[in-house]
Amino acid sequence: MWKLTETVKALMVNYPYRNQENKNSSEVVIPVKLFDTMSSITWWLSEYDAENRIAFWYVTGFYEDEWWSVSLDELESLKFWPMQRIERDEWFKETTFSKLPFHKDNS
Repeated sequence: MWKLTETVKALMVNYPYRNQENKNSSEVVIPVKLFDTMSSITWWLSEYDAENRIAFWYVTGFYEDEWWSVSLDELESLKFWPMQRIERDEWFKETTFSKLPFHKDNS
């Protein structure tokens, strides 16, 4: 199993999938930040379904920034042979969405 998936699972244990859906987006807790080493795409994770390996997050670096969900298996498949393209920002500290450097209130 991909080491990053296990790390995300451990860090997101207090943020099960759909547990923050009734919060205003600026109040949502963001415990994990992932980034693509080959682009400017960044994923700010807010919830995680460990059984199905699906995370809900705010993504930046595409044409439009947005809230979305996707399987970690999909991210795991992104490789720059032989290395994984997606990494966790180990220096990132848990924060709320409103405290992120680009904060946009899209509630």
